[in-house]
Amino acid sequence: MKIQIKKTIRTLLTVILIAAITITTSAPACAKTSSKISLSLNGRRAIIMDMDTGEVLYSKNAKTKCHNASTTKLMTAVVAVEKNKSLNKKVTISGKAAGADGVSLSLGRGSRYSMKDLLHGMLLPSANDCAIAVAEGTSGSVDKFMKEVNKKVKKLGCKNTHFDTPNGLRSGNPHYTTAYDLALIMRYAYQNDTIRKILQKKSYSFQSTGGRRHSVKSTNYLLGSRDYYCVGKTGSGWTAKYCFTGVYTYKGHSYVIVTLGSAGDGQRFSDARKMISACRKDAKEVRKKLSLEKSSLEVKVGETVKAKVKGTKAAAQWSSKNEDIASVDEDGIITGIQTGSTTIYAKIYGNTLKCKVRVVD
Repeated sequence: MKIQIKKTIRTLLTVILIAAITITTSAPACAKTSSKISLSLNGRRAIIMDMDTGEVLYSKNAKTKCHNASTTKLMTAVVAVEKNKSLNKKVTISGKAAGADGVSLSLGRGSRYSMKDLLHGMLLPSANDCAIAVAEGTSGSVDKFMKEVNKKVKKLGCKNTHFDTPNGLRSGNPHYTTAYDLALIMRYAYQNDTIRKILQKKSYSFQSTGGRRHSVKSTNYLLGSRDYYCVGKTGSGWTAKYCFTGVYTYKGHSYVIVTLGSAGDGQRFSDARKMISACRKDAKEVRKKLSLEKSSLEVKVGETVKAKVKGTKAAAQWSSKNEDIASVDEDGIITGIQTGSTTIYAKIYGNTLKCKVRVVD
C-alpha cells in the first residue's frame, strides 16, 4: 500500500513538472504574438501588419473566425484579375447575377459589360451583382470560381479562411475568415497594380455594350481624407457588422490594417483612423532607428561584401555613385570592380543612407 502511495505521489510530481515545463517553454511563443502597439478599438477583431515584413504590430482576436461580408470581394478581384488574360473581355449578365440581393447596380439580364468595368462596380460601391458576374465571367459558374478562390486562399497562407460566395453574402454554407488572414489577402491584393488602382479611385463611370450608363462611388470615405488617406475595402452585414481593411502608407512605409465587427459605419472608420495614427507613429520611430551596419568598408577587386540596413527587415533600394569602381545589387551585395573609392546609397522609407566604399587590389 505504501509503495502504491509513493508511486502515485511520484506520478503527480511528474505531471506537475511536465506542466510547469510546458508553460515555461510556451511563454516565448505568446510573447511573439503580443501587440507592439496599444489601442482601444470598437471592432471585435483587428490587426495591424507591416506591409513589407509581415510583422504583426497590433492584434485583437486576430485569429478568431468570423464573417467578413464584402471584404470578400478583394479575393474575388485577385482571382479574376489573375485568371483573365484580358479585362476588356465582355461578360453577359446572367439571371443569377441580375437577381443578386443587397447592394447592386441593377444590371439587366442579358446585358454585357467589360470585366474591367464589373471589377470597378464590385470594388467601389461594392455591388453584389457585379461580383457574381465577375465570378461567372471568369470561371463559367460561381461554384467553379469559388473553388479557384479557396485554392488561392490556401496558397496565400490563410489557414482559417473559407469563402462560399464571391460577394460575401451569406448562403447558409460556411463562409469565414480572420483578421489575420484578411490582412494577408489585403497585403497580396494591394501589390496587384490593377486592383490597387481601382481601389484608389473615388468614383468611376462606365456603360454596357448597349449604352446603359453607370456612375459609381467608393464606399471608402478615407480616400477623401488628407490626414488619414488609406486605400481599402469596406464590408457590412447582419453578422459581420461593419468591417474595413486597407493599406496606409507614410513616407514609403506601408501598413495593412483590418477592423472587423464594429458596431457602426462611424465606428469602423474611427477604428481605422486610430490605427492609422498608430502606424504613423511607428513609421516615425522606425525611421529614427534606420542606419547602415557599416558607414565605410573595404572590398578587394573581384570580391563581394554585403551591406545591411539596421532597424528594419524591409528591403532597401541600393545604388552606387560610381559603378565602374563598385556595383551593388538589389540585395545590397557590393562587388569591387576596380581600385578607387565610391559611395553606396540605400534608400528606404524616405531616408537615404550612405556607405563609403574603398576598392583595393
